[in-house]
Amino acid sequence: GDDVVSEFSGSGEEIEETREWTVEASGVALLQADTSTGAIAVEGTYLEDIPVRATKKVKARTRQQAEECAAQVEVHAQREGDTVRIWEERPRNLSGIRVEVRYLVRCPRQLALRLNTLNGAVTTQGTRAGVEASTLNGKVEVKDSQGPMKLHSKNGKVTAHLDLLSGRGEFETANGKVEVVVRAGQGAIEAKTL
Repeated sequence: GDDVVSEFSGSGEEIEETREWTVEASGVALLQADTSTGAIAVEGTYLEDIPVRATKKVKARTRQQAEECAAQVEVHAQREGDTVRIWEERPRNLSGIRVEVRYLVRCPRQLALRLNTLNGAVTTQGTRAGVEASTLNGKVEVKDSQGPMKLHSKNGKVTAHLDLLSGRGEFETANGKVEVVVRAGQGAIEAKTL
């Protein structure tokens, strides 16, 4: 009944596991990251490779449940052609168990980004080849970046501070503010808050 739910939300056991990879970046043009619940943060750097850190956080009624579930949540970081993909797989029916998988990625500045989460913030900084980012619940924030932009949140603020907008800029939230600052650019801007 209801007792279990309220008891669980207050107590419960939480475990967190972090895993790190380094993916070779030579010849890579696109970084694509997907998670269903969890934040995605990407920072453009002068590195030659792509360090990826994924953190799984699982909250369940008991420690055993949390550990069993965590063991079934898999995170992958893999190169396919000129794309590096990061994604997670989790068991389907997890009633009463909360799973969050968040990513922290550093990558060469010249990579294009395609980032999607359902629940969580998406933040990027310092990349030069454009950003596509979407979340249902959370903010989308892009700073010190260049290229075409397509930033969408359903519930959350969308912020873009761009050095250069080249190509199209689309900034949209259904419930929140849109703030766009462009230092230079010849791209068409479409900003919408519904």
